[in-house]
Amino acid sequence: MRIISLAALCLLAAGCGSPGGDNGQNGGSTGNPAVNTPAQNASFSNHVVASKADGTEIAFTAFRPALEAGQTAPLLIHGHGWALSRVQDFNTNNPVSGFVQTEISAVIAKRAWEEGYFVISFDQRGWGESGGTVQLMDPDLEGQDVSSLIDWAEENFGNHFAKEGDDPVVGSIGLSYGGGFQTIGSAVDARFDAIVPIITWHDLRYSLFPNTVPKSVWAAFLVLAGTPTSQLALPADIYQAFLTGATTMEVSDEFTAMLKNNSLVSFCEGREDGRGTPQVDALFVQGAHDVLFNATEAALNQACLRAAGNDARLVVQRDGHIVPVLQQSGELILFGMQDQVHCGSQSFDTAEMMYGFLEEKLRNGAASTIPNVCISQADTGQAFDTIPVGGESASVQLDNIVTGVAVETVLGLLLDLDPGTLLDVLSQLPADVATLVTTLVTGLGNPAQDLPAVLPALLNVLPENLIEELLSYQHFAPIYTAEASQALAGIPTAILDLNASLSATPASDPIVFVGVAIDPADGGGRYLVNDQVTPIRGFGSHSLSLAGVTANLAEGDQVGLVVMPFHSQYLSSFSRLPEVVSVSGVAAVPIVDDQQP
Repeated sequence: MRIISLAALCLLAAGCGSPGGDNGQNGGSTGNPAVNTPAQNASFSNHVVASKADGTEIAFTAFRPALEAGQTAPLLIHGHGWALSRVQDFNTNNPVSGFVQTEISAVIAKRAWEEGYFVISFDQRGWGESGGTVQLMDPDLEGQDVSSLIDWAEENFGNHFAKEGDDPVVGSIGLSYGGGFQTIGSAVDARFDAIVPIITWHDLRYSLFPNTVPKSVWAAFLVLAGTPTSQLALPADIYQAFLTGATTMEVSDEFTAMLKNNSLVSFCEGREDGRGTPQVDALFVQGAHDVLFNATEAALNQACLRAAGNDARLVVQRDGHIVPVLQQSGELILFGMQDQVHCGSQSFDTAEMMYGFLEEKLRNGAASTIPNVCISQADTGQAFDTIPVGGESASVQLDNIVTGVAVETVLGLLLDLDPGTLLDVLSQLPADVATLVTTLVTGLGNPAQDLPAVLPALLNVLPENLIEELLSYQHFAPIYTAEASQALAGIPTAILDLNASLSATPASDPIVFVGVAIDPADGGGRYLVNDQVTPIRGFGSHSLSLAGVTANLAEGDQVGLVVMPFHSQYLSSFSRLPEVVSVSGVAAVPIVDDQQP
């Protein structure tokens, strides 16, 4: 699991935002009506609160702004990402903590405190100094934990806590897992006024097991990264589901029901407990290259909140969760955030844009000009009222696709390795697997019989350049040819039939991966847009909303659907029985005129 272990190490030291501001503690006026309360100096202190869910102690740091007598301030709640912990000192000299605090949501939380907000940064259940076990954002546990923090704030911030009538003014910010607490928390507690979830999920079933195919790289990574930093506080069913899913490709109905329960989708569709869509304004910021929580998830979050009458906006920028080694996005690994986003004729500093949205919603600041939907490329971008879905369409017919990983190809790659690299690969395998691989490369084994059994373990340790050799974009169906300087921006769709080209075996369970690819007119070589793929599993018809994508197009560039039998994001999730299949149907891609900033 070398690639995944590298990702875990990166996460534990990761913070890829831009450094924020100076170290001052200047509390500004909030502009709220004056009340007769004493002044207070900027300060911060550590606390615990007993969750009203079950009494579990939730640890947090409360940052009080410098306020004059009579001034009030809203509350901004900051939550950390998976496997991390809260901010305890925005001005720390600790190099590890300081580095983590360069992550963009922490930068904005620090600025909010310096400019007159109350800020609470907390350890989510099971992480840091908080008790309990990680429950992947259960509304009745993690949701109630967040509600308990607001209760504490009302009891302890006194008349300095800004209110509208009797309702406290509350906002939130956080990235990834720190985005999940916002969608779930605002659905549980109506006191939230504005949220800024950065690269978070809509439906964990789709995020982790799209079309019942486990994202084996991310599943293993989440367990490996989360186990040490949670002090082994991940429940046994999460270990079992993630690791079993990554090896057997089967996940229980109980686990998938839990994933839905812990996702905004359950509130959008209506729950048995009667809870519905939260009444809260939101700015969703997602990454086009994010292969854990893709842009389509943010679009679904936005659509849900807008349908309920909220002011919900969506910004799709370049980066997001990035898999080290297997994926590159600019110069960033693991996670990245575009410093500046482009939305049609406007450009925004990304951190300033998020902070301005909070100012507008929580302190009656200037109305932001962020469009309802912004899709940003490196130096151009588009603005829409609603995100484009579908678009230019064409029929698709791709035949003679061999599912799974070709045994002869993998064996050929092994035989081409120099002895030192081969020994390195063997040293990372379990002893019985290493013995079997040794018999194969020495010509003593039966490749057709033995290699399929060791492929999942072998693919996790092959050098990354060999993994890339297994990817193939040869099964390509053209959909649209750019007529001028245009852009691909939005959510592609497809209705595809997966059929057997030859007689299928009774145990056949074919899996293929589809994505949008571009054949550049300049002959630069076909490439997969934003590294996004969607799995299809099982024979029959499949109606798909693919991952949201964005790319600039030059005249003559050809956009099409690519079908692959294997992809490195799903290292252990592929057809175990090779099958010759065909893919046919209709696919559509969103094409718009290119808009310069």
